[in-house]
Amino acid sequence: MKPPEKRAGMTAPRILYYRRRVLLAVLERDGGRTGKIRLQKLLFLFTRGQEQPSYHFLPYKYGCYSFQAEQDAQVLVARHGMLTATARGYSLNEKHVRKEHFQLTKADQERLENVFRQYGHLRDNELIYETYEQYPWYAIHSELLGKPRFAGLRERVERERPRADGENPVLYTTGYEGDSIECYMTRLMENCVSALLDVRHNPFSMKYGFSRKQLQHIAGECKIRYLSVPELGIEKDQRRSLASRADYRALFAQYRKSLAHREEGLRRIEKALLEHSRVALTCFEKSHEMCHRGMLAREIHKRCGVLVKHL
Repeated sequence: MKPPEKRAGMTAPRILYYRRRVLLAVLERDGGRTGKIRLQKLLFLFTRGQEQPSYHFLPYKYGCYSFQAEQDAQVLVARHGMLTATARGYSLNEKHVRKEHFQLTKADQERLENVFRQYGHLRDNELIYETYEQYPWYAIHSELLGKPRFAGLRERVERERPRADGENPVLYTTGYEGDSIECYMTRLMENCVSALLDVRHNPFSMKYGFSRKQLQHIAGECKIRYLSVPELGIEKDQRRSLASRADYRALFAQYRKSLAHREEGLRRIEKALLEHSRVALTCFEKSHEMCHRGMLAREIHKRCGVLVKHL
């Protein structure tokens, strides 16, 4: 059966990710025009009660922040035309937004009303203070703590700040499989990582935040140095036919032998440890046992005795 022909003037329906519908619903409930910082705070408070949060957040310049939410807002401006960027935030473009774009689950509708019942009347500075007071961890990188109005929160926020355990260098390994960029970066911050070494041969990802330029930018914003070391990666052709643990074992055995010819890349890891002390090797796979970064960590441990921790 042929699909129905599109009539003149018809446009294909816009199918939105649920999280983007949440963003639109929060903005609409706040009057259709909201500043960027206020939108981030309202989304954050909304997600606190969700079993599976629509967005994840990390500590940033003005407290809790979601890079994914900001990216979604930009997509809703540029690709869908549903939002218009203003000097300080976003406003709904009503001629491109339909009622169904605001449809949330019943539980989330109730959650939205509860958030605005509790916080919707607060001015922007009051809303920021409220999130800092309730969730001080997210204020550890805030540029606002030096202002007099936040003086009473400084000691509490300072207690939340992560501190390195000891002065000796540590080599971490971590993968981003199944993670949001916010959860991934939070894990690095919690462990006081100061440099991130990307050991993918081709540092590209379809997942937002994990391609080279995006990851370099976001890591820098989180005060973590990013370095790409593609010479330590495994080429795509070698990974294409992996289907079993035996395939992985064969690939890793081949990779282990190749380390003798990757001296420059290994020295870059050692140099990073000397300069930054707490360094993380990163690739895609969640488990280091299924990723070449595990072998790299063992090789560096063998060469210089550095403590290795897998996140």
